[in-house]
Amino acid sequence: MKKLFICGTPLQSLIAARIIEKNNLAADDCILFFYSGVKNKKYDHYYRFLSERCAQSVFYYCDFKFPGYIAQAKKIFAGMDYDTVYLASVNSVFVFLALSLKKQRYLYTFDDGTANLSRSSSYAETYGLTVKKYLALKLFGNTYSIHRIRRETLGHYTIYPNFTNNISSNLIPISILQDVQYAPGSGKCAVILGTVFHEAFEAVSVARVIQKMEALASTLAGDIYYVPHPRGEVLDLKNMELLDSEKIAEEIISDLLVKYEGVDLYGFCSSVQINMGHLSGINNIFLTISGAKPHVRDMLDLARRAGISPKAVIDLDASSQ
Repeated sequence: MKKLFICGTPLQSLIAARIIEKNNLAADDCILFFYSGVKNKKYDHYYRFLSERCAQSVFYYCDFKFPGYIAQAKKIFAGMDYDTVYLASVNSVFVFLALSLKKQRYLYTFDDGTANLSRSSSYAETYGLTVKKYLALKLFGNTYSIHRIRRETLGHYTIYPNFTNNISSNLIPISILQDVQYAPGSGKCAVILGTVFHEAFEAVSVARVIQKMEALASTLAGDIYYVPHPRGEVLDLKNMELLDSEKIAEEIISDLLVKYEGVDLYGFCSSVQINMGHLSGINNIFLTISGAKPHVRDMLDLARRAGISPKAVIDLDASSQ
């Protein structure tokens, strides 16, 4: 029985690897289809990390030019032999194609981050398809939607076991961090989390947001680090040491917990802060600023529902220039 894992982000790859480990799946039984419109060292690292656990793997770098990329992907899936599909992006064209090509197979889902929890996420929609997209995909044989995936999934692997999930109530808890070690008495550090600035803020305010982050860092004591988002710009910001690692923030911060007693984690209520909010040694400090798009503000509500109480909430508009 061949298992096909469909992944499109570093976090998805890490969760998929934990699923393989949890179920003691042999590499010979696993196939990986990794797709992305981003190609950088983080994406390359997590593709390699997961492909080492799969006998067959494909990195499909996609330009998302219709209809060419759909036809190419359909051809790739048609050449794969699988009877079980593990997927995270429930509104992905690639997911719909892979499921539509096989009439008899098993289906499992897993988290794509906080999109699985947010009430305003596209994953909370009934079908996840516009009429235009539905008609276009139907030409390629698609028979799937988010609604059908919800009906057919046999279980959902989640890093948020205490939350209502947008995809399924049949939750299977899983952890992305293993054997986190602590070093009591070795001091603290501060980590400021980056974001995809053009998605989180209005374009006119991005430079101001960065300036405010630099001003905040200048007020902090001790070691101060900046961790960019996997899809974000790698910025060399003032008053911070850049940690431009192959790893995602969760693993970088986990490594810091080996060195430091605690980590003060600053961010615009990032999914990283929610993912790590219940770990001993993590102090969350949420940042707010005018000009943030609605989904950034929605994350504050999500943190409250997660039971994550921040050490502080800092309004960057009120901070010094």
